Amino acid sequence: MLRPLVAVWLLLLLASPAFAGDGVLEINQACAAQRGPAAGDDPGCFPGDVDGFPVTIVAPGSYRLTGNLTPPDIDTTAILSQADNVILDLAGFGILFPGTGCISGALCPQGAGDGIAGQRSTVVRNGFVRNAGRRGIFLNDQALVERVHVENSGEDGIRLGNGSVLTLSNVNSSGHFGGSLAFPTVFSHTMLRNNGRVDGVAFGDRSGGIPTIGNYCGDQSCGPAPRARRYYLTEGTFTGANARDACVDGFHLASIHEISEPAALDYDSSLGRASSNGSQGPPSSFGGWAYGEGEIQGCSGFTSDNGFGNQYSATLLAGEDRSGFITVVNGGYSIFQTDCDTPLPVWCVED
Repeated sequence: MLRPLVAVWLLLLLASPAFAGDGVLEINQACAAQRGPAAGDDPGCFPGDVDGFPVTIVAPGSYRLTGNLTPPDIDTTAILSQADNVILDLAGFGILFPGTGCISGALCPQGAGDGIAGQRSTVVRNGFVRNAGRRGIFLNDQALVERVHVENSGEDGIRLGNGSVLTLSNVNSSGHFGGSLAFPTVFSHTMLRNNGRVDGVAFGDRSGGIPTIGNYCGDQSCGPAPRARRYYLTEGTFTGANARDACVDGFHLASIHEISEPAALDYDSSLGRASSNGSQGPPSSFGGWAYGEGEIQGCSGFTSDNGFGNQYSATLLAGEDRSGFITVVNGGYSIFQTDCDTPLPVWCVED
């Protein structure tokens, strides 16, 4: 006589939503992907959510990931909230779509699926969304997004409605805007970079919103970039033994790594040799001493570059008392060696 009651009790138990100890409803791959004997007869993660993706939220309240979600393809939305006033804590977990997303500036694969789509007054925090086919996070007005990392979205990385807040986050390599933020959304302590790379169309790191404090946008749409460090190549020449003392106060003998990206530096022709063609960059006909790689002491720890081209990086090829001297041949670097007592200019970079 007890068996039917036990069976009913077990069915009710299996159909019950998973609650954390604090009453927060849980979301994980197991409940998101489970399927019942017939379509729609499995409750999914909680009442109102049917079997399979997307995990559908129909009631206000608090929800929490307890593991990573892996939707089957980029045309499928992972979490869809149909209710206002929802708090979604990713709890350090993420939403991982299949594929590699945008790679090295190439096209970003586009699909119909969002990582998280929500309504008004939705809060999303503490996790990451990767390779979404459409938008990483897409929320309506008065949303709050904090401490999230979104990358490789087919369209916008994070899209928020009016009066929202975005903070302490990172959006990288989205097909359209990293942040598409309706006015007067504000954002702070957030990095937006390498966004806008679909079909050759230039979108940008962000559209709209009001940057407040501590932001970085690779396209400078958050405001002016900080002042670049200065560097120069000395007018005088010095042997390797005297190269360390060649720079004026506030500058030091550069390492090859410090001048490896000259576009991020500001060449100061008032302190050093001017370009022979009157351009603002370093002269292209002179090389100079600079620290090389590794724990190498003395002159054999120096290398040099002639300041021509887009990159200054090189691997030191040196003996005990010889140092690499780098010049440019046919657009690439060739490394030569010269004695440490050869008089050369010195590359100096700002402290």
